[in-house]
Amino acid sequence: MKKGKILPRNTIILHIVLILTFSLVFISYINLPITAKYNKTFEEISAPDWNIGDRWSYFANFSFKMYDDVLELECDNLEIIVDSVYESYYTLYFNGSVDGSGKLNIKGGIFRINKLDGFIEGYIDLGRTNFSLKNIYDVSVSGQVKVGNPSVTTDFKINIDDAYLTPNIIFIEFPLEIGKNWSTPSADINVYGNSIIAGSEEDINISESDAIPGFDFTCNDTTNFFLGSYGTNVISYNILEKTNKISMMYAPNISSIVKLSFNELKFSNFTISGDLYLKNTSYIDYDLELSVELVNPKEGSVYLGKHRLFRRNKLFSTLLIGRINLEAKVKGVYDDVSVSFYVNDECKKTLTKSPYVYTLDEKIFGKNCEIRVVAEDSLDRIAEDYISATLLIV
Repeated sequence: MKKGKILPRNTIILHIVLILTFSLVFISYINLPITAKYNKTFEEISAPDWNIGDRWSYFANFSFKMYDDVLELECDNLEIIVDSVYESYYTLYFNGSVDGSGKLNIKGGIFRINKLDGFIEGYIDLGRTNFSLKNIYDVSVSGQVKVGNPSVTTDFKINIDDAYLTPNIIFIEFPLEIGKNWSTPSADINVYGNSIIAGSEEDINISESDAIPGFDFTCNDTTNFFLGSYGTNVISYNILEKTNKISMMYAPNISSIVKLSFNELKFSNFTISGDLYLKNTSYIDYDLELSVELVNPKEGSVYLGKHRLFRRNKLFSTLLIGRINLEAKVKGVYDDVSVSFYVNDECKKTLTKSPYVYTLDEKIFGKNCEIRVVAEDSLDRIAEDYISATLLIV
């Protein structure tokens, strides 16, 4: 094939524009395999309260099919940063390198995309209370694409001035709790911008009715998600679409989706499959030290049951009369943690969820004891606190 024959380059790139635009719809909602699964009881989880500068990095791969066209795209480090915070929505800035390959059937000919190297950046407006996608704008995708055999390299730049859905789609409905169900309507998509390929410019004006189908979601349970970059687990809510084409995992401790998978979703005349998972985030800082405090009883005080009668000097032993609640608070935790209560080195109770409270109720009279609390997380970090007390429990 001669170099002058590859005149449908603009058509090739416009195929890629359409595919990248629809992929951005999914990227905006994010977000390793599941290592364990179990049920827990949680309170309702409210929408996250993000701050300017909060950030998350994801690995993403996509597979697109449009008739005989196939395109594989991969983004090794898609970074999402909170750029601005408004009363009803957040503005997120995203950027990352994109690699890809595939084949396109254009005007009866097969054009092989041997390699696509590009960089993508832009902005997304996302609802604060319901994760609704409001707008994608000021998007720039630029790089080189090698097409054909023998290979011809073409520079390209794609500018998406505005891309939005009507109506806005809510992929996660807050407050979130196990057993909750919600639905999203089908939506139209509109994309406006331009493409520049080898100095030739074309306008982009895409308007698709019911391009995004409606979905039915259920929050099934909680899942222990392994975050490989940190070698630790985070507790996540497991969200599944009714036809099993979409699954999401939302982790309250890091205020974001940690995993998003979709399988052969049909949009207009093409299908998309892919996986996105969290690599790292500003919400996890393991330089922050794990600590635990025995907040009740207070050292050097006298208690009658649950009531603190008065405070004595710290030089004296704590005096506990009757049943007493031992309570601990833990800081520096981003994942699973266990809290154990000890009396004279004998473990009385181990708890794995807050509140960390144990009622000491044994037949003890006039015994001097050491009451100790020990916290341990999945990174094998250990913290402890203790007091000396005289127990008068009958």
